[in-house]
Amino acid sequence: MSGRVKGGIDFRTGASEKESAAAASMVAGLRGSGVALERAGPGLLGCDEATALWFLRDRGGEVAEAGAKLGRSLVWRAQVNEGRLVDLGDDVGLEAVAGKSYVHDTCDKHGRPVVCIVAAKHTQGEYPIESSVKLTVQRVEAAIARAHADEATDGTFLAVFDLRGFGPKNFDLELVKFLIDVLYRYYPRRLHRCLLVGAPMAFRPVWALVKPLLKSYASLVTFEDPGEASARKYFTSVQDAPPALL
Repeated sequence: MSGRVKGGIDFRTGASEKESAAAASMVAGLRGSGVALERAGPGLLGCDEATALWFLRDRGGEVAEAGAKLGRSLVWRAQVNEGRLVDLGDDVGLEAVAGKSYVHDTCDKHGRPVVCIVAAKHTQGEYPIESSVKLTVQRVEAAIARAHADEATDGTFLAVFDLRGFGPKNFDLELVKFLIDVLYRYYPRRLHRCLLVGAPMAFRPVWALVKPLLKSYASLVTFEDPGEASARKYFTSVQDAPPALL
């Protein structure tokens, strides 16, 4: 896995012949080296040509860099829960049913999956950090799987944080740092936009702390007021919008 595939980065277009060949080479190399972790089963996304192409474009066509980054992603994802990231079963059952996060049934007006987080339902320390990590990864993986299933989408997802009722007890800096880190390292350029909905005064000092941690991702953040006007910006109809935005 060496060399460079020339051409600009465009995550929406189909793969060129050279890109397809490079992506196939990356997948073959990772599987041959054992990095693909076949024991993880079908729940492990990532060791396929579509994801290899994504990492290739993220690295500007640098095949070696893309292969190394994808390999690190596969290893990490398998370590989180032995590769079973799409269906975690009872491991995060209690936290999952609490309703603090979910993948919305309807995609946005551009076909992007939507991950919703209800901040007021998360209390720092209520669940082990390992459980929160697994649940967070499951939501992201489920959204990406849905994006992969529709070739008409651009492969990204929309995140909606419902901040109504947010207070100091809901702020979990360890989990926030984890989410930022994995988005950069293991899900590069997958986040299309992050909506912060109904942010109260109590969120201002939190944003002052978090914004520098986001680095370039801070430009993807938009503050929105809850309601139909905001819903119409991102969804075909108000009825399609998630409760986190209304």
